[in-house]
Amino acid sequence: MGAESESTAPVRYEGGVRLEGRPLWFDPLEKKPFAILSSALSAPLIVHERTVLHPATLEAHPRRRAHQAFLTADYGQRLLLGPADITLHPAGVCPGSAQVLVEDGGRRLLYVGPFCPRPTRATENFVPVRADVLVVDLDHVSHEPQNARREAVVTRVLQRVRDLVGLGLLPVLFVPTFGIPQELVLGRAPGDPPLFVHEAILAGFAALKRAGHTLPEGLHPRKTSVLTAGHAVMLPEDDLRAYQRREGWVTLGFGAGGQVDERFPRFSMADPTDLAALVEAVAPKELVYVGSRVRTWALSAPHPQGVRVHLVEKEAQIGLL
Repeated sequence: MGAESESTAPVRYEGGVRLEGRPLWFDPLEKKPFAILSSALSAPLIVHERTVLHPATLEAHPRRRAHQAFLTADYGQRLLLGPADITLHPAGVCPGSAQVLVEDGGRRLLYVGPFCPRPTRATENFVPVRADVLVVDLDHVSHEPQNARREAVVTRVLQRVRDLVGLGLLPVLFVPTFGIPQELVLGRAPGDPPLFVHEAILAGFAALKRAGHTLPEGLHPRKTSVLTAGHAVMLPEDDLRAYQRREGWVTLGFGAGGQVDERFPRFSMADPTDLAALVEAVAPKELVYVGSRVRTWALSAPHPQGVRVHLVEKEAQIGLL
């Protein structure tokens, strides 16, 4: 496939993914005239001149605050920006996560940030949307297969909690609030062991309650001098183990962040199989991959026959594949 001028791509990266010819940015990292925030995971909650986001994204954001610049829109609600119509559709990652459809001059452009096609208790299920142009942020797609079932991981965690309680230890969950931890909380059943969650992280689960979910009994805040808001203090491993033995608690974590005793998969991201299914379902005429190392990633990403595939580096646009 030959290369074309970078000006041919329908979006470019300018501190966020910008729609060519419009003062509109998807998930920008700096203040912009008009921004659309696709989820609480995708970008900081900056007070742009105007920000469109789902109400649950505003609720879930750790730095939420009331501001006239925030324009909330439910799934399926059409917003008019000049000649363009904007609609949010469920992305399946967390409450409020959205695919963004922009209809302008007869063209349908779909922006997809974080997405997860696997069913979840915490949010509306992901449903792909047909579009002429598909823009995917590859920084939110895992290179590794994510095929472990959420229920299986939740079962493993709960069994480990029972085992640790049986040993006289106190398991403290040190987790992000999205992904499998949501399933762990919302999927609790009578008779399950109590869950002790660091108090700074428990606040994130409160967004689920505000989104209409009922949090089960047995979920308790637990403050320790080692865990902090969003991070674990990086003590030398021997010192940390000695502290935990003395205090009688063990940390259980998900994903890659923080220092924990035992780690479980988080599986809140899409994987290469999900990406291929997304591209097939949307059936675009043009496909734009955006990312921090997009040229390397795009070598293994789908390139459908007859579809123009653009690469947009998060520092600068680098042309057509």
